[in-house]
Amino acid sequence: MKVNDLEDKIMSVWGTAADIDTFLYRYLDSPAGPLSEDDITNTLLGIKTLHDQRCQKLWDAFEEVLKSNRDYKGISPKTPLEGTAAISSPIADEFITPNHSTLQADREAAALRLLDLLADREPLESGV
Repeated sequence: MKVNDLEDKIMSVWGTAADIDTFLYRYLDSPAGPLSEDDITNTLLGIKTLHDQRCQKLWDAFEEVLKSNRDYKGISPKTPLEGTAAISSPIADEFITPNHSTLQADREAAALRLLDLLADREPLESGV
């Protein structure tokens, strides 16, 4: 995989913002009527799942670019590339992995807070 292909994967992660905009339109501005709590929850969980899958796809592409760069330069897979840490390094094990778990927990907590806020808000004049 080429580095240019990685750019496409990076840009696709921004699709989450478009997904949230679509949900907000449906929730706040659409004349189709109110969403049930189940509809809201399912939509948010779906957006979260798609975002996680996009991030995994991006990570896989990133690893493939690193691997192909190593193969091209004839570098051993155990040798970190200049400016990067090996995946099995203490930095990755002690910093990246726990922070990924923390970010995941933070996203889940934010989604739950959003659901609480949506449940507690006053209905608009439109009834939504």
